[in-house]
Amino acid sequence: MNSSSDNQQLTAGLILAGGKSTRMEGQNKALLPFGDTTLLDHCYAIAARHLQTTLISCGPHHYNQYPPQMHIADNGEQGPLGGVLAGLQWLQRNTDRQWMLSMPCDTPYIDESWITFMIKGINPHHMTKPVYAQHSDRNHYAHALWPVSAIQTIKSAIEQQQYSLRGALQKLNATALDLTQDCPTSHFFNINSLADAATAQQKLTCSKDK
Repeated sequence: MNSSSDNQQLTAGLILAGGKSTRMEGQNKALLPFGDTTLLDHCYAIAARHLQTTLISCGPHHYNQYPPQMHIADNGEQGPLGGVLAGLQWLQRNTDRQWMLSMPCDTPYIDESWITFMIKGINPHHMTKPVYAQHSDRNHYAHALWPVSAIQTIKSAIEQQQYSLRGALQKLNATALDLTQDCPTSHFFNINSLADAATAQQKLTCSKDK
């Protein structure tokens, strides 16, 4: 039976930062400011503190602050699921890691605790089943642990133009991990507009001033 520490060694991170940012008036959401950094850098730093390998699903974008080998090019028309597939395929080709933890770059209040909880949520008896986050009866499919063994199922779904994270997780008999008692309510707040970004920045400034 694998321990939580063993599973952490077998897990890589994937920051989903390849979206078109269609509601951002032409701005790349990943590069919006958050405190003295950007949304992408903030989320990447959280993952990198716990996971030895963290990749960036970048779509058509390129983030010069990160080494080229960390950029995972995905088909920008396939949504986050295309990024998940590209990340898993990269792991299969380049590492012996068996799990990938995905997280979108637009959840600024997420902290480090959820990574540990998610990895603990891997069922040692069903090591091929993904795990996704649930909070206050809401499912957060982009915050999920994906096994490398899921590649063929995801690839088949994409070939059928089925790009839903939820649909792929259902096909893979994924397990929901309830983090309601472990993480604050704001943990999975995501930025969908410039107004949301301004609100997040204002809340961060207010919390620092207290």
